[in-house]
Amino acid sequence: MASIIKLENIKDTSFSPVTGKYTNEVTEEYVCEACRHLVGREDNFCWQCGGKLEPSARVEHYHAGERLTSEKFKEEERECLK
Repeated sequence: MASIIKLENIKDTSFSPVTGKYTNEVTEEYVCEACRHLVGREDNFCWQCGGKLEPSARVEHYHAGERLTSEKFKEEERECLK
């Protein structure tokens, strides 16, 4: 059995003149843990490998195609809050 992994793709920070704050745009995708093929959040089976999927709380963070480790993710958050 494979878990569904949530991928959060952090796009570049943008400044909002209305709120006066910097924000990150985050898109979400889901992949099969076994083969890393994109799947739907509610899918029961992976269309690529045929594995049975189960929900998971696992999340991976990416920025500009690079996977962020917890230290890099904290660094990105600090930059956004400046």
